Amino acid sequence: MFKLPPVENWEPYRVTMLAEMLIIGVGTLFFFGDISTRAIRSFPAPLGHVFAFGMALSAGVALFGIARGRTVEGVLYEQWAQLGLAVLLGLYGAAAATLYGKAGTAFAVMIFSRFVAATIRFVQIKLLRRRAVRRGTT
Repeated sequence: MFKLPPVENWEPYRVTMLAEMLIIGVGTLFFFGDISTRAIRSFPAPLGHVFAFGMALSAGVALFGIARGRTVEGVLYEQWAQLGLAVLLGLYGAAAATLYGKAGTAFAVMIFSRFVAATIRFVQIKLLRRRAVRRGTT
């Protein structure tokens, strides 16, 4: 039976941000015209949906990795999901900044801040895994 790790091992801010990205991504997929931002709606036809799907998928996989606890599989799920989020958010943030100028500034800043957070978390996990390998624990 699948058991969640103790709640004290979870980082509430990270879990909340990923859950928010998952909920927004899924909601945007199903109610695209109603809840997506103007910047997302103004991307060419499939790209807004691709962004929403990628965000939901990456955030869901990262949450699954966190729920797996501090196992090798859980850490790897989260690490690679964070990389997926970083790539996706970096591309969309750059697109919003270049395509929409001042009108897309708030969206681009929000997306870039999440890009930075996902990149830092990916590197953090990578460094922690290297340290664990050197100590002989996996």
